[in-house]
Amino acid sequence: MKRSFIRAGAVLVTTPLAIMLASGVAFAAGSSASCTGSSCSVSGHGFPGGTVSIDADTGGSGTAIWGIDGPHGYRCSTRFSAAGGVRSWTCSGVPAGTLLATVAGPAGPSVVGIRW
Repeated sequence: MKRSFIRAGAVLVTTPLAIMLASGVAFAAGSSASCTGSSCSVSGHGFPGGTVSIDADTGGSGTAIWGIDGPHGYRCSTRFSAAGGVRSWTCSGVPAGTLLATVAGPAGPSVVGIRW
């Protein structure tokens, strides 16, 4: 009988914990795009606000630029070497809403992704 109570207690404790952990994973979202040209854009809908990551790559050599545009005139961007391969950056303090991520470089193809 004592063993049954211990098992029941373990289920009552671990089940809510598992639900809470699983619900945290459910908030991960984003989108990406691959384009044949030297620039590429993708929208991210339903961003809850806070920190967002951008992944970008473009062909050619020279300087490329990525940027995230958001609500209320928010903008986060930087230049990077197009020859360096896929890279990731983060932007903090981004307002909630729809975001537009763009990458532009000297040549195609190009790839851009946004995730949170």
